Amino acid sequence: MYNIDSIKQYLKSNLSQFRYEHSLLVADEAKKLALHYGLDSEKAYIAGLVHDIAKEFSDEENSKWIKKYNLSGDLFKSSEFKNVIHANIGSVVIKELYDFDDV
Repeated sequence: MYNIDSIKQYLKSNLSQFRYEHSLLVADEAKKLALHYGLDSEKAYIAGLVHDIAKEFSDEENSKWIKKYNLSGDLFKSSEFKNVIHANIGSVVIKELYDFDDV
């Protein structure tokens, strides 16, 4: 199970200050949009909070997650690899760390 404060602490410890603050702002905006459209604002907030959880992973850390979860496909061979891989890796990271299933 997750705790928003523990997620924030993890992000603060593992992201640059810029990326951490960006994640907080995205979470706030996601919550506002969810409230406006009548959606689950807590889920939206958490999704915004963790959306870049793997954005600053090193190549070595990316490789670890790719191998661990057997992530593959054309995306990983793309020249845009570094710009988009964090979303795929981030989804498995939040599942493993926080047991997310539908955020």
